[in-house]
Amino acid sequence: MKELGEGFHWGKDMGIKNARIGRFAYVGPGARFSGTVVVGDLTMISANFAIIGNDHEIASPETPARIAFRTSPRPVTVIESDVWIGRGVMMLEGVRIGRGSVIGAGAVVCHDVPRYSVVGGVPAKLIKPRFDPGGIERAERYLYGADG
Repeated sequence: MKELGEGFHWGKDMGIKNARIGRFAYVGPGARFSGTVVVGDLTMISANFAIIGNDHEIASPETPARIAFRTSPRPVTVIESDVWIGRGVMMLEGVRIGRGSVIGAGAVVCHDVPRYSVVGGVPAKLIKPRFDPGGIERAERYLYGADG
């Protein structure tokens, strides 16, 4: 299943199978998506982005990780609207990036990212809020209407 929104733009050599990508989103060359992925409107994903694994169990001492495939359903990965993801970012499957966030180049995103956050590093950590509370309110009103 692949749904591509109006105005979607993509780079060369992408590996995307189960995805719903919003309107006017961009996914750069070399992007690789693992599992089911939802990408919001107006999101920019730079080159060589990858959503990786979470597809092997590692808790059983009796089973080598190489053959310990998950038996539970794989989680959905969500990248909300108006997100900017820098070049070479890796993200674990099942993570949610809140709308309006910016992910610095080369970051490894292991946990959910709150709305309107700037994160970076390995593992990715909060650097700062993208806007002050008044700026968040204005962005919500402008981009999503009075009800957000």
